[in-house]
Amino acid sequence: MKKKSIENLRNSFDGKVYVRFSSEEVFHRFLSDAESEGYTLGGKRPNMACRAGGENIHVVDYEKYTNGDDDYEEKR
Repeated sequence: MKKKSIENLRNSFDGKVYVRFSSEEVFHRFLSDAESEGYTLGGKRPNMACRAGGENIHVVDYEKYTNGDDDYEEKR
């Protein structure tokens, strides 16, 4: 199975993509994956959770995404 990349996730949607982390472990895996793909976070760590409003916003469960679950986008 091909590894699910953050770049592929970003390109899967039009609009903003917010990532939900179900645990501290998943959060650290995301940071590690982001670093290995060459992403920088501007010296700031992202929050564990965020709220957003508006259109074209997608919230995904990072653990489900990286495990290959097709149902990784949270329904709003």
